[in-house]
Amino acid sequence: LAGATLSVLGLVSSASLNFIKFLPDIGLAFLLFLVGMELDLREVRTLGKAVVVSGVTQIILGSALIYLLLLGFFGAVPILIPLVLSFSSTILVVKLLVEGKELTSLQGKLSVGVLLLEDIVAIGVLMFLAVSQTGEAFGALTILLTIVKGAILISLAIFLGHKILPRVISMFTESGEMLVLAAIAWCLLYVSLSLVFGFSLGIGAFLAGIGLAQSTYKIQITSKIKPLRDFFIMIFFINLGANLTLGALEKYWLVALVLSLYMVLAKPMIFFLSFAFQRFRVKTAFQAATHLSSVSEFSLIILFIAGKTGLVGPEIISMGVLTIIVSFVMSSFLINHNQKP
Repeated sequence: LAGATLSVLGLVSSASLNFIKFLPDIGLAFLLFLVGMELDLREVRTLGKAVVVSGVTQIILGSALIYLLLLGFFGAVPILIPLVLSFSSTILVVKLLVEGKELTSLQGKLSVGVLLLEDIVAIGVLMFLAVSQTGEAFGALTILLTIVKGAILISLAIFLGHKILPRVISMFTESGEMLVLAAIAWCLLYVSLSLVFGFSLGIGAFLAGIGLAQSTYKIQITSKIKPLRDFFIMIFFINLGANLTLGALEKYWLVALVLSLYMVLAKPMIFFLSFAFQRFRVKTAFQAATHLSSVSEFSLIILFIAGKTGLVGPEIISMGVLTIIVSFVMSSFLINHNQKP
């Protein structure tokens, strides 16, 4: 709201926002590192079938429904847009689950499992967009190489997180400052490796977080860097709001409202029916579905990258930013009140 207010009132300009221009690269990379640290692959192993069935069902049905909604406003749109708008926000959901002490509950584990699945799909999309930025043609060989390189990066992060990182990190546990520096050094190292493979900063940082999340020192590291996480989340939302313009509010408020209503009504219904069909309790299915009623921060990142590559125009990006902001507000309200009578 602060960022949007500054933008709409004309109190900010491109020159006055220089101090957060690092956000799309360094800020979001660090933010994705923290997001990766919140995800534990063991959650997918525990509830693998339910997570995969519900996540894949929602991505397919959700993308189709969003495509039909956008068709009425913009005409034909790239299939990439409804796909990325079907993802849910890991940052928002995990933060609210932690604050509500629901992260270890069954509905919390279901939500986090689905979020992890969606984030893996989003990382796959980002990998292909990163390749497209290099100007390479999307032939069969390029697609195969992208998949192979992505699989190597993901597997290496998981392997190092299980076998190597715990031993390295254990040398710095006596000092909180050194523990934080060791975690950031690991992030920078894996970001460098990601760049060597031809992928973006964000992909490397997210996978570095996934690797670190597998270590036994995850809780200590997360507690130490929580202030940094909250700081970057704050900057992220300010930047998100500041990207809105009065023209975008006037022109796209209706489509953003329609999409946001879909997010808080139809999207949770898909998840609820999927969880209920798999014989979870009605209360558990409802609460897990409510947690997944937002739009992902990955959606914004992918939209911006797609805009740079010319896949989408500025009107789609403006609509996406407005939809994400409205969905965050609605989803936060639902998650905070879904246990109240």
